[in-house]
Amino acid sequence: MNKQIIVLTPGRSGSSMVASMLLELGVFMGNVTRPPDDANPLGYFEDAEFIKLHQELLEDLPTPEPVFDAPLELLARMRTLVEQRNNQHQLWGFKNGEMSLTCHCWHRLFSNPQYIVVVRDPRAVVESFERAWGIDRQTSWANFAIYVGSIEYFANSKRVLRLEYDTTLDYPGTAQLIASFIGVRDESKIAAAQAVIRPEMRHIEVAHEA
Repeated sequence: MNKQIIVLTPGRSGSSMVASMLLELGVFMGNVTRPPDDANPLGYFEDAEFIKLHQELLEDLPTPEPVFDAPLELLARMRTLVEQRNNQHQLWGFKNGEMSLTCHCWHRLFSNPQYIVVVRDPRAVVESFERAWGIDRQTSWANFAIYVGSIEYFANSKRVLRLEYDTTLDYPGTAQLIASFIGVRDESKIAAAQAVIRPEMRHIEVAHEA
């Protein structure tokens, strides 16, 4: 049976690292559309075809908000893409920050989805929003709340693996944890996935308030 491995995150929370680990574990993650840069040294691991459909789902919204329905024509193209991936790959997945808003639409199209939720200290996420995207502090907090609220509402009744970004950087069994969740037993793939993690990947150190 096909499995779809979907990474949910508010963004700037380590999802690219997790997507890179999934790739090493043998999960087809689509076509990489953005190369590594200073904000994301591993690359983004985002499928161009899914990104295009995400953008269409969200393009008429003045501000970020969860999307529960799609126009029939767009829904048909979403279904076609999922069927293509199922026909081509037994184990495939994707990640994109906007998936936290559009997951409500996509879920009904998947036959056997496995969701990985990646979280991080909210203050670090908001500071990363500001630095990477030039968004002001108030808007960053508002967007973060919307993304996380959508994920939590969606994931409440789903089979989910939750990963805390900073913990994954220090835990030597992160790859094994992910592999067990998605049903991968190949030790060489698990070792390669674990090797993706580098503690120096912490982007911002956030001082705790006294």
